[in-house]
Amino acid sequence: MKKILPLCLCLLASCASMHTAEHSPGTPADETPAVSPTDAPASVPGGLGAGFRFSTYGPPSNPGPAYWASVGEQMAARFPNAHPEAIWIVGNFTGKGTFLSFPVETKDPLITKTYVDMNEAALNLFDEHGVRIWLQVEPGNADVVTLIHLTLSQYSHHPCVIGFGVNVE
Repeated sequence: MKKILPLCLCLLASCASMHTAEHSPGTPADETPAVSPTDAPASVPGGLGAGFRFSTYGPPSNPGPAYWASVGEQMAARFPNAHPEAIWIVGNFTGKGTFLSFPVETKDPLITKTYVDMNEAALNLFDEHGVRIWLQVEPGNADVVTLIHLTLSQYSHHPCVIGFGVNVE
């Protein structure tokens, strides 16, 4: 358990640092600025988060971004002073690796992707509604550091993105 906290802090700090001018979306993963685990994310508001978890394999059909923003708002309304928040899974375990729900260039055979971005419209709406989002991947045997860089390169420009998670089932 002691090693998980520094990793979480590092991932949050990486996410926050990517909102700066030092990094722009599309920068190759090997050019991502180094981040210290002691760096604090400046853009993460405090308080309780209440919401939901989304994955492409969860519901039988996706009712769309407005539905999910509403679910986050309804969940947060049940708790005093809570912010709508969600875990938004962008990389699903498949075979021995990960299927990313957004277009990306990688030569790693354990990382596959779609040609249509399945997250951008929802993240745009979450930006507008103040829904805080933790992006998450299920890596399988795919390289976790590569998945982090690919995902944050794609989505770190969204103010709603406050952190990153790795599912280690």
